[in-house]
Amino acid sequence: MTGGAVLLCGFEPFNGFPVNSSWEAVKDLDGKKIHGRRVFSRRLPVSYVRAGRTLGRALAEARPEIALAFGVHGGREVRLERVAVNADHEKRPDNDGKRRWDRPILPGRPVAVTASLPLDRIEKRLNKRGLPAKVSFHAGTYLCNHVFFLLMQKGIQAGFIHVPPLWSPRRRQGWSLERLRSAVRLILDEVLSR
Repeated sequence: MTGGAVLLCGFEPFNGFPVNSSWEAVKDLDGKKIHGRRVFSRRLPVSYVRAGRTLGRALAEARPEIALAFGVHGGREVRLERVAVNADHEKRPDNDGKRRWDRPILPGRPVAVTASLPLDRIEKRLNKRGLPAKVSFHAGTYLCNHVFFLLMQKGIQAGFIHVPPLWSPRRRQGWSLERLRSAVRLILDEVLSR
């Protein structure tokens, strides 16, 4: 598969953490070519208002045929999200100090949408390479889901993937940056080579 661009998005730090592994995992691919496609990596703010605007600008700039957004979660495996729901519903504030509770992301749009990525194949390939992964059926109702739902309105092949945090000796949890980047490259290879 060759041709159009690929957009990769990760998030800025939030919730008191100095780095966000989702951005660290994708930023080094900006400007590279993979399977004949130019990669655009863009960092999204953890903000209900600004995330959508930043995503819109990134989509207008890259004009991608494929877009993958990444976020961090506290688990030990890659989570390949299948469903985005049309709801912002989280007591925790965003980085602007704003909370959204029981509010549709886009009124009048479907209650839920599904990713258009080969999730089962990606899961199998990552696990085969010793990178624990599983298909997850819900991306939550915070900023990750917010961006996922907006992305799925664009009519392109797209999806959302949660990655573990960077390794922390204090918490004794997380993945090395090299391991995170290996997972991203395998995901891209699976999506772009078919």
